[in-house]
Amino acid sequence: MKKVKSLLSLILAVLMVAGCLVTAGATEARVETEANDTVATANELEVGESITGMLENADDADCFAFETVKAGNATVKFTHNKLSADATYFEVAVLDADEKEVAVFTSAGNSAEDSASFSVGEKETYYVVVKAGTVSDSTLGYAVAVSVAEVTYSEAEPNDDESKATVLQYSPSGTPKEYYGSIGANDVDYYKVTIPANGVINLYLYNYAANKGNYKATLKMYVEKNGVQELADVTSIEILATEASKVGASVGLAKGDYYLAIEGVEGSTGSYKTRVLFREVADVETEMNDTNATADVISISKTYKATLDEEGDVDCFKFTVPSGNKGYDFEFKSTNAGSWTFDILKADGSKVVDPVKLNATDSSKTVKAETLPLDAGTYYVKAAAVAEGYDEGIYELKITEKAEVLDDGKEEEKSLIDRIKELNWGGLWENFSGWIGEINFMGLISSIAGSIAKIFTYFGSMI
Repeated sequence: MKKVKSLLSLILAVLMVAGCLVTAGATEARVETEANDTVATANELEVGESITGMLENADDADCFAFETVKAGNATVKFTHNKLSADATYFEVAVLDADEKEVAVFTSAGNSAEDSASFSVGEKETYYVVVKAGTVSDSTLGYAVAVSVAEVTYSEAEPNDDESKATVLQYSPSGTPKEYYGSIGANDVDYYKVTIPANGVINLYLYNYAANKGNYKATLKMYVEKNGVQELADVTSIEILATEASKVGASVGLAKGDYYLAIEGVEGSTGSYKTRVLFREVADVETEMNDTNATADVISISKTYKATLDEEGDVDCFKFTVPSGNKGYDFEFKSTNAGSWTFDILKADGSKVVDPVKLNATDSSKTVKAETLPLDAGTYYVKAAAVAEGYDEGIYELKITEKAEVLDDGKEEEKSLIDRIKELNWGGLWENFSGWIGEINFMGLISSIAGSIAKIFTYFGSMI
């Protein structure tokens, strides 16, 4: 019996020691400390840490501040006990250092967990603000946790205008460089991208993480208007919350600096990814070339690639014709299913030839036009969409001088009098007089006389 008691005592002692070790090794969960109703009195929250809290009443607000170490994509996770009610019990907003919203979401009673993701910069401060929703319950506790996934490319706030734009590295073909960003209330994200040479770009937009939204990305460039440099839209794309990705049309650009602005559509907020694909192409249209004043200067015998990237877009090209030319051939070719109309114009806007149309249904995907010799000067080619729509496909334009002068067909239009007047009468008389000079008149007369004598002799023998 003593042995049993001794064994029990030993087991109890071991359990007590183990319990002490567990208690000593455990850390108490962080709990909010009042008053933390404003960002100025916010409780500190470490990235990777969780903190619990409770709203004392419907007017209470709990604020928590955290600082990032590296740029990346942050996620604020909000949890509470699950209830049967579907009413909103909590409203959660994330603010940047300027107290501008970068993310916002709500949590209903029947939601065990809600979250929002957004991009963050390196060593930046953010605030998580928890308020009561449509229903207030002072007995319902919650927990907030923040995590940051480090990424290679990310927007850097504040970047809400072109002067503060985040530098964006373009993506060469086969090497995507995706930038993470987030849109808060009344927020616009600007990126600056430098195109190193003439070429073609495509804009990309992706919905990212749980809080997807409707976003618009617009590429802009500085143009001169009334003597002042202003940002003008070059091309844009939109993505819906129901879409995973969107790729914009191919757009020809000249080397230089451009700005990509991304914003929420109709107040939409959330996270996104974006990139700019660039391929160098020497002979390409360069936006903005919508008018004769901004027309691309093109060379004879070169093939140029172009596209109508948006509805209402027009492409204008300018070429110079020297004196003594033999006329020109124009070839318009589609590399895919496109539909365009092309005008060849003089500087005053009058047509050189009838417009030609390149339709998606053409099996050859090629149409041609030709001209007679042209007066020396400047001429234009204008490309526009067929009918009311537009096509994002690429088309090609090539102009070549004719090898020989084209017959203008005006001979048939001359009157008989004009044709008689244009006869070479001098040459005709020379040929005729030369022919008469070569005739042996004596031999001819002798032959004729001999023939007449034979006729009379024949008729005389019959009498």
